[in-house]
Amino acid sequence: MDRNLWIKIRCFLMLSGRKRTDYLIRKKVFASVGEGFVFFPRKIPQDPQFIRFHNNVVVATDVMFVNHDIIHEMLNGKSKSDRYKKYFECIEIKDNVFIGAKSLIMPGVTLGPDVVVAAGSVVTKSFGGGVVIGGNPARVIGTLDRLESKRLQYADGKDGHLTKEMEAAIAWERWNETADIQ
Repeated sequence: MDRNLWIKIRCFLMLSGRKRTDYLIRKKVFASVGEGFVFFPRKIPQDPQFIRFHNNVVVATDVMFVNHDIIHEMLNGKSKSDRYKKYFECIEIKDNVFIGAKSLIMPGVTLGPDVVVAAGSVVTKSFGGGVVIGGNPARVIGTLDRLESKRLQYADGKDGHLTKEMEAAIAWERWNETADIQ
């Protein structure tokens, strides 16, 4: 069986994102990965050798990286030739980047340093320098400084040893206080 296919099957079957990350690093699947890299998707990109991750990068579940397209197939069929070739580009994720669940990162994109990608975003161009991006196509929707400030406010008063039930109770209490219920 093809090595890459075996790696993809094995990763898909691994339940733990942390174990999956360790496996991908050990097998040198990506062009490079830095310290503190975490990869939660179960589906490995088609061409992982075109993706470079720097330090402290966290990739949430179901994120997809697209390094190429197959438009050449249609163009060659239309022109009845082999004139058009496969298009591909690298993707680079720099230091301190979080990519939210179900985001799509397109060819030629560089993210970071210090970027947060909101869940479900379609990233078609590069972003850097302390921003939060989101949408389709992704655009700047905030700053990392503002997000950090909000998260610190949220963390105040928590000792880090809460049970899931306690976390849920706090979340619902906060929801009820801020929800616009009529």
